[in-house]
Amino acid sequence: MNDKVIVISDCDVPMMNVQWGRTKILLGPGSEAQDPGVMMKITEYAPGGAHDWHSHADQCEVIFVLSGRGLTETAAGKREIVPGDMVYVPRGVRHATYNIHVEPLRAIILKSPPDTEPGH
Repeated sequence: MNDKVIVISDCDVPMMNVQWGRTKILLGPGSEAQDPGVMMKITEYAPGGAHDWHSHADQCEVIFVLSGRGLTETAAGKREIVPGDMVYVPRGVRHATYNIHVEPLRAIILKSPPDTEPGH
């Protein structure tokens, strides 16, 4: 058991470019803080950016919108997401996230279990 408390400041972790914008890992692969059960990222979907259709066979995902606006899509349809909204995506569900607005869509992303590689 690890009893070390780790504090990481958002401003101390650099963003890395990804296809849909930028992201940074605060808890998970590549971070000082590791947990076998969960990962936490802050992601900015660029204006016009999209994380196209995909699924996570062995992961559930939570998207909590901090700022900006966008769309989440599943087979059931599209829904606008705004600050304060939480999107829960169960394991294996195909989904996509789009930023169709002019400002970045900034969100906290939680995945369980964590990705095995940074930037996914």
